[in-house]
Amino acid sequence: KVFKKNIHNIDYNLLNKTDEKIKHLCNKESRKEIIKKSNTFIVDEAQKIKKLKTNIDNIDKAHKLRKHLKSIDAIAALLYHTAQNQNLKKLVASIQHAGILLGVWHDKVVLENSLKNFIEKNKKGAKNKLQPLKKLINRVRMENQQLLKKSSSKINSVLQKIPVAR
Repeated sequence: KVFKKNIHNIDYNLLNKTDEKIKHLCNKESRKEIIKKSNTFIVDEAQKIKKLKTNIDNIDKAHKLRKHLKSIDAIAALLYHTAQNQNLKKLVASIQHAGILLGVWHDKVVLENSLKNFIEKNKKGAKNKLQPLKKLINRVRMENQQLLKKSSSKINSVLQKIPVAR
């Protein structure tokens, strides 16, 4: 219900204004300058990811890392359409692989939090009935630790495709 409400409450005027600003900036800057600024942005974001990756077990840092990865994904995909080359194609594919793992991780974090909230709201008089949910939370938590380990190697692959970020 909340999701539907948010979908219906999208401010299309604000979205259109943002779209116009982007078009204006893109028309104002030369193609060469857009590529240069995009590359700089990607390298800056990669440096942030590199720093956050050292503490990927921290949920807040993993969330921030995921956001920076999405930022690189958006700009790299746009850049690929502007200046297609194999390196960008490989970078976009690598980002998408890492993004999928982090997306699954994020979904499981949301599930774990939802289950915890449910247990907290329904703990009176239902301790035995809630035990399977507690086991499920533990299983989800363990799966998430494995996902973060797997995503770490995928993130390394992304960083290797950004030469200055190594």
